[in-house]
Order: sequence, then structure tokens, then C-alpha cells
Amino acid sequence: MEAKVPSNTYAYAEWIPAKQGLPSCSSGEFMCSDGTACITTSWVCDNEADCPDESDELQCSVSTCDVNHFQCTDSLVCIPQSFVCDNDRDCQDGSDEQGCAVEVPGQNCGENLFQCTNGDCIHEAWQCDGKDDCSDGSDENEINCSRQGKECADTEFTCMHGACIPSSQVNDGIAQCVDGDDEMNTVVCEPGYQPSTNNTCVDIDECKEWTLHK
Repeated sequence: MEAKVPSNTYAYAEWIPAKQGLPSCSSGEFMCSDGTACITTSWVCDNEADCPDESDELQCSVSTCDVNHFQCTDSLVCIPQSFVCDNDRDCQDGSDEQGCAVEVPGQNCGENLFQCTNGDCIHEAWQCDGKDDCSDGSDENEINCSRQGKECADTEFTCMHGACIPSSQVNDGIAQCVDGDDEMNTVVCEPGYQPSTNNTCVDIDECKEWTLHK
């Protein structure tokens, strides 16, 4: 493995002072813009300034990472490809975790993941964090986020992800829950009862219903 000279020192064999009138850099070497030194080309755009004038790190917008690494968007930092889309932001700008949703329409996402309405999967910690991580914004659904962590009342239906909706809105032909599970119940309740969680029916409190709708 090639030993690298610290950025503030230069190996004599690669240091070519222009004032001595020595030949230009040899093949496999890069001449610093001020002409004071030659450095190994592998040191160019490696995110460390090796030339006295730092010209080896200028104009490096083109990715210099090898095929096994990922370059962060806002810098020249290279990280292993295995760090990309691992639900851990290794780039300062988070570019290694952008656009990582996996589409699995009709399927449930894996452990510690949240399934967006459009089928994408995102980390569960990103749900209700104030940022639209799902391309359809369903991770920030107002109903789900406002009731997250709360128990639903007897007259309410509990959505798969914890949201509460009025039981009267279950099986009304309009999906209120993000996953649409309020429209997946097949139970038919007798008069005076309404659908609840797990395909069960609960008694309607007519007095409470009248108070809510008067």
C-alpha cells in the first residue's frame, strides 16, 4: 500500500522547485499550478490538499470516487456503497439517504419501516417528523400524526398506524386511513351498532351521536 506523505510535507523525489529549471513532472504525476511541486496523480481530488497552492483539490466537481464508493452531493467525500440507503445519514447533507424508498405495492414493509400510501417504504422514525419523506406526503398525514400514540374512543375506529376516525366513516366508500384499512372491513352491523376494530361491531350511543350532530 502506498505510503502518503503528509499534506504539509513533500517527498524530495516529487518536489521540483521551478527555479532550479528541472524537467516537468513525469508520467503519473501532477504538477501543482504554481509549478513548485509534482505529486502523485492519485492524490488529486482526494479531499486533501497536497500542493502548496492546493491546486490539486480545485475543479474537482466530477466524482472521483471509485465504483465501490459513493460521493456525497455537497462535497468530495467518498463513503462505501454499503453506507448508502442504510437508514443512517453518513454524508453531512444526507445525500446518501435520499431517494431510497423501495416500492412494494400491495406488500407490507419490513421491520422498522413505514409504508407510504403509494407503496414506498421509509424508516419509521421519519413518520410525523415534519418532513415529507414519502413522495406522496402520506408520512405526514394530518389525521395520523395528530392522533399518533393516543388510544381511540369507543365510537372511533383505529387505523393500522394509530390514527382515529369516527366509526361512522368506516366502509363509507372513502378511505380515511392512510392504508385504507377503514375500507377493508367486511362486517355488516345490525341497526344500532357500527363497525369497530378487527371486524367487530360496537353499540352506538345515540345520545352522544345526537349531541355531536345537533
